[in-house]
Amino acid sequence: MTESLTSLRQEETLVESRAWKRPYAAWSPIARKRHDGTMFDVTPFLKVYAGFRSFVLQTRDPVDTQAWVLKGLIRRAEMTRFGQHHGFSDIADVRDFQRRVPLRR
Repeated sequence: MTESLTSLRQEETLVESRAWKRPYAAWSPIARKRHDGTMFDVTPFLKVYAGFRSFVLQTRDPVDTQAWVLKGLIRRAEMTRFGQHHGFSDIADVRDFQRRVPLRR
């Protein structure tokens, strides 16, 4: 029992001694290990991507985007029982979908 406690304390000391070598791990919300074991903070890259994504979303037309998403969902559901029953393979636009799929409670 004391041997296992001693080895556990040694491992904890080893981990604590390595912690100062990875300063990003303590404060960074997202950090990745490099091949040499050090940490690499990817937060700046995610902030740039978020800005780009925000710009792209602001330039898109919401109606076209909703129609595009609906078509994707219909294509994914074509082979389901519900999709086959309502003829999803023949739906071309939003009006076809509204005609084929009745509102339900």
